[in-house]
Amino acid sequence: MLLEGTIHFVVIWSAFFSIGRTEGFAHLLRMQTYDPSESPKARYAFTFDLFGKAFARVLVGTNFRDLDLADMNEARWNEYRTAGYRSFDISHLDWSTLLQDERWQLETAVTDDLRYDYCDDELDIWVEDDCYDEFDETFLRVHVQERYDEDDEIDEVDEERERVGG
Repeated sequence: MLLEGTIHFVVIWSAFFSIGRTEGFAHLLRMQTYDPSESPKARYAFTFDLFGKAFARVLVGTNFRDLDLADMNEARWNEYRTAGYRSFDISHLDWSTLLQDERWQLETAVTDDLRYDYCDDELDIWVEDDCYDEFDETFLRVHVQERYDEDDEIDEVDEERERVGG
């Protein structure tokens, strides 16, 4: 589930990345290795939960702006009959401890990235610090959930989910 999901994720990521840009995707593609310890310049692993249908892991450097989390949350995964992702974990490649200041910086960067495209009333973002009833300092889990106004037509939301197969 991880390898296949990662391949689909990277294909969509490269498509989103190329929109309106002149620089190539090759430098990001070179970071993607099966064994994270062999990845040049990668610092973090982002592991996405595609609603339990698949998981995708991408490796990024200290600056992960090229991984547009909002765009990827809008991606359609036809293979899995869903769109977006439920959550993602951020960890070091070797699963070493994320220091508190680093966790705060990651949380801020993730929130800023998502809030650039989504306002507070469109998307809930929360960080889970106590996964599995104990605090695990090796990763940061971020959940996202789109919000719908009471005035939104539930039927329209259901129709869209059915259309993408979710």
